[in-house]
Amino acid sequence: MLPRFFLSLTVVLACAAPAAHAEQPAEAFADAIGQAIRQFDLAARTLETRGRDETEAEVAAFRSAWGEVIARFGVEGQGAIPTYDYRPVLLDIDVRLLGVMLVVSMGNRDAARAALQPIRDILTGLQERAQAAAPDHSRP
Repeated sequence: MLPRFFLSLTVVLACAAPAAHAEQPAEAFADAIGQAIRQFDLAARTLETRGRDETEAEVAAFRSAWGEVIARFGVEGQGAIPTYDYRPVLLDIDVRLLGVMLVVSMGNRDAARAALQPIRDILTGLQERAQAAAPDHSRP
């Protein structure tokens, strides 16, 4: 009976104790943007090196990944950057992606490239803002 009590107590204490480094909303947002940037870069590389079908697939994959960011941090999400309302930017990128998908499907590589660059710039800015808002865990 006593070992079972200690096991239960250990579980309760482990659940009640705060994590040494729980991810903050700004950190989670910066990480999500970083993942989206990696998917974006793959789509941009595919545009430059592969055909239309492959590019359409990668842009669609990026839009899907971006949809996950919107679902997690969008209108219903918790504000990850308290001093900046980034939610309209999330939707702006989504709308821009529709334009990219359209020009890719038309086979216009130059127009797709021109439409992608501002999205990359916006993503970089969002990531920088989120990183600046994240607490610095390097200090004790």
